[in-house]
Amino acid sequence: MSEEQLKKVMDLFGADFALEAIEDNAMDFDKPIKGGYKARIDKLTRYSGESDKCENGVYDMYSLNLQITEVIEGDEAVNRYVSKTYSNVVGKYQDDAEEGRRKLMNDLFTGGCKYDIVREASTTAEQVVEQVAPQIIDQVVNVRCYPGNTINKKTKEKNQIVRIVKEIKPSKPKAEAVAEDW
Repeated sequence: MSEEQLKKVMDLFGADFALEAIEDNAMDFDKPIKGGYKARIDKLTRYSGESDKCENGVYDMYSLNLQITEVIEGDEAVNRYVSKTYSNVVGKYQDDAEEGRRKLMNDLFTGGCKYDIVREASTTAEQVVEQVAPQIIDQVVNVRCYPGNTINKKTKEKNQIVRIVKEIKPSKPKAEAVAEDW
């Protein structure tokens, strides 16, 4: 915007108004968050293809993207997006290709998502997920987020772990925690 255009805009607001530069004090999106949150399901997307970086040369997964809508406890993260992936291939962490889809459906059940399924004897877990995907958008679930043990090669930060939980139980200070809490 030129100086002349800026002056015209300022004249519209009157003499008692002055423009002020906005400082960006936003959170570091590369840094993992820690706490309990309410999150809106933004989308469920399937990604598949070939890659030499994968164990078997192929990848096939669902990615559940969530937008934090409310902080119950922990780091400030409203409007931040987190994601959780579910693999559909046999590999290092699972022995069954259906295991990832079952974990996804279990997480949605745990989160209290309401959906309708038309199920027949021949219906596969993949078909169930495809039926459910459009129904869960904008539903709210409870999530527990915390930093993982591995380091992201690009950001040099710990990776973000996201768990969908039935309810957020308040964290207890280390001194008050007892074996029954685990």
